[in-house]
Amino acid sequence: MPTSDADDSPVRPTSLDNILVPHDTRKESVAAAGHAFRIAQMAGSTVHGLYAVESSSVLNGPPSDSSEYTHEEIDSLVREELERQGDAALTQMADRAESRGVPFVREIRTESVAEAILDYADEHDIDMIVMGKGRQKIDGPSNIGGNLLHVLQWTDIPVLTVCNPVQL
Repeated sequence: MPTSDADDSPVRPTSLDNILVPHDTRKESVAAAGHAFRIAQMAGSTVHGLYAVESSSVLNGPPSDSSEYTHEEIDSLVREELERQGDAALTQMADRAESRGVPFVREIRTESVAEAILDYADEHDIDMIVMGKGRQKIDGPSNIGGNLLHVLQWTDIPVLTVCNPVQL
């Protein structure tokens, strides 16, 4: 039986009952979902689609005096539009899951993206997180997006990053 180098305890296969795919409507998220569906088909897993609405990040200050809307009204309109986009993205994921015979759970949360991912993963016994990562030039200390980096730093759950937007 194989052993790990860290502590010489036996390495046992991990079950993949629940796979989380955070979706932000980018092509990398669509590709991540495709990989998650393929893994779920092989492992008999349920895929969880998560969309986080973080509208406060869109608004960087108070509205100008010439605006006919209050800050709260603008925030509400932005939040509604982001929720609509998230619902549409998760509906497409659900359709893809159904066509592949993969059980699918969907959720929209109103909190920061990284915190939504970490909280959802803890609450639903997620076994793997599959996240999209855009291709970027390596021109600095890190070419990993902030949410992906935050998740990688704060979870013990395996994270599969997908950067090649291919249709699976």
